[in-house]
Amino acid sequence: QALGSAGRSIGMRVVVFAYSNVGDRCLRVLHARGVEVALVVTHRDTPGETLWFRRVADTAAELSLPTVLVEDLSAAELEQAVRQARPDVIFSTGGYIAIPTLIAAWLTRTPSLLWEGNVQAGRSNTLVAPLASHRAVAWRQTAERAPWRGAKTTVTGTPVRQLTVDRTTARTARGLTEGDQLLLVFGGSQRVRRFETALDGALATLLTGWRVLHVVMDGLPEAERRRAALPAELQHRYEPVDFLGGGAMEAALVSADLMLGRAGASTIAEAAAAGLPAIIVPYPFAGGHQRANAEAAAAVGAATLINDEDLTPERLLAAVATYATPAQRAVAARAATTLAHPDAAAVIARTLLQLGGRA
Repeated sequence: QALGSAGRSIGMRVVVFAYSNVGDRCLRVLHARGVEVALVVTHRDTPGETLWFRRVADTAAELSLPTVLVEDLSAAELEQAVRQARPDVIFSTGGYIAIPTLIAAWLTRTPSLLWEGNVQAGRSNTLVAPLASHRAVAWRQTAERAPWRGAKTTVTGTPVRQLTVDRTTARTARGLTEGDQLLLVFGGSQRVRRFETALDGALATLLTGWRVLHVVMDGLPEAERRRAALPAELQHRYEPVDFLGGGAMEAALVSADLMLGRAGASTIAEAAAAGLPAIIVPYPFAGGHQRANAEAAAAVGAATLINDEDLTPERLLAAVATYATPAQRAVAARAATTLAHPDAAAVIARTLLQLGGRA
């Protein structure tokens, strides 16, 4: 009740610096709870990139929220835009956009909240974390490390899209029977050739017990040739698609029995929200931050961790075999749900209200 309701302003103005599903979910919750989002600052997508997550700029347009792209403004212009928005609180979902966010908050003497989604915090967030009035982190392990530890940090989890589709309905729509086991192969917003190489040598065996839904991005021609090379009786069990947009990704997460994927913060959080066991192959570059996420998920039994260079056809088949029965998957699914924070966006909203003196 203190958070207000849709269509009724509670008299607090927030400037939000955001990107990806985290930004989308937080914007929707803030808007629904009556918080006035005075300005959205996001950044331009990489040209040609196929995005499985929701664009914050699209969400802002849908909700009729004023929006600017950080690449279009100088530091002085950004500061001026923030001043003109007259926010009670500034909120950033992290990334390199956090640097101008926290500098703008400091220059305008505005309370700020900084969110970090990875176990091993990014360099930009770590640099400016001491400037934040309060910090929100997705993982308990992050809150135990400097500069994040202390009373100014709250463990919120990762805000994710709402998975409202019914599993039975989603599986029926995909043509799955009760006895079918579905492996979702998904590399985030990028094509993963390592996955393709492993599948090349494993598919003929894998498909005797599993159906495979493979999100291949720009690798669809090769994937179709891979399917054509399979025995005729197995070809229908391998379904490569270039992209799953809108509700199709939600339906895939809910339909699947197992996921092969990378270890980005949102990927792990959405698997947890769906109670989906995973074989996680962390991206080996970008400072190795995905490995820490993967280790945390594997430590509670929610996932099997395989190093990128170790993902051979044989290693993939051995990992999948450990999830061959419903009982084995149920144990991992229960572990996955322990990582889920379905109220993450609401906790962030309450924290913003506290910073703005409205709670």
